[in-house]
Amino acid sequence: MKRMLFVPLAALAVSFSACSKDKDKPGSACFADSFQLTETNRDPSDETDQVFLTFDVKNTSSRDYAIENGHAVVNLKMIVTTTDGSKYETIAPITVTSLSAGATASFLTLAKYGSEKEFQSVTVEKSCR
Repeated sequence: MKRMLFVPLAALAVSFSACSKDKDKPGSACFADSFQLTETNRDPSDETDQVFLTFDVKNTSSRDYAIENGHAVVNLKMIVTTTDGSKYETIAPITVTSLSAGATASFLTLAKYGSEKEFQSVTVEKSCR
């Protein structure tokens, strides 16, 4: 009877140790707070109902960022406001797949808005969702 109790407890201990190791993997690291964005160009096109945005992204972390090492993709939520007050939401990934600590890279993205509308402004939020 003692032997039967020991086997399930040993299996339980192994499963707990496996779970705690998952938390230490880099895939759980979200760099959204470590990415500093600077908009360097904005090119709205009312003919194609989209705005092209160019950003410099700086990794302010002391760690390197690399999707291939399991780090989370950082996404942008862009909300375009048109001159009539309509709001359109676009979610797109930051297309930089690796960035050394302290380094800066540039990337281009676009946000869409409604047909027959005129661009007024855009707001941007970062997340790893």
